Amino acid sequence: VLGGGPAGRAEAFVRSGAVKILIVGSGELDCAAANCGIALRAMGHEVRHFDPEHHPRILAPLRRSWQARFVVNSALTALFGQSVALFAAELARAARGWQPHLVLVIPITIVPASVVSSIRRECRAKIAGWFQDAFLNFGRHEFLLAEYDGLFFKDRYIVERLRDWGGVENVHYLPEACEPSR
Repeated sequence: VLGGGPAGRAEAFVRSGAVKILIVGSGELDCAAANCGIALRAMGHEVRHFDPEHHPRILAPLRRSWQARFVVNSALTALFGQSVALFAAELARAARGWQPHLVLVIPITIVPASVVSSIRRECRAKIAGWFQDAFLNFGRHEFLLAEYDGLFFKDRYIVERLRDWGGVENVHYLPEACEPSR
């Protein structure tokens, strides 16, 4: 389906047998990360989700709705600056404890390079990031400094620009899809 090149090798890796995949992103209904999980499970893989917005876990009861999550996360960001410190250690522990074959990071703009490095130190997984938003929402582009084995974008234009102008070689086009049973 994806053809040759790096994308074809990625497909071959995922289709090669049961793969343990840790998806960083929401596993809630109809989110991009949830739909990736549904598709990967349907392909026979073992999938777990790590949602950065649910950490630290002690605050999980306060985040039962989207509105409550927004208020709590906004308050945490106002108090602590970036909320990364609240989930970074737990994400690294989750990777170390489960030892996945692949870590797929969907919200690459909120997972800084230092967290990707800590995941790499904790397990031998391949680490991929998939940006499924408009490139206007890149933020500070820190994900380009991270030790990803591959970065995937739904926009061919940005892949070409990153390769041609930025000299970034591990970027690939991967179109966004839908979960057909919903």
